[in-house]
Amino acid sequence: MFINKIGCLYFLLTFILLTFIIILLKRTGGVTMKRTYQPNKRKEKKVHGFFARKLACTGILTRRRKKGRKKLSK
Repeated sequence: MFINKIGCLYFLLTFILLTFIIILLKRTGGVTMKRTYQPNKRKEKKVHGFFARKLACTGILTRRRKKGRKKLSK
């Protein structure tokens, strides 16, 4: 009988807590994830632009020039 009361109390507290969390999420609009692609021209140029390729010591620009590419970088 004592165990049954504790189990019932535990269930009731869990239920109340979950209900409270659900109400809060509904009020705030829920948990929304950001999309993976957030376009930013400046960042794109800094990472993939000509000067970024020029500073890289991998020889990307020379390989692309040698291959005859019209566009060397973004």
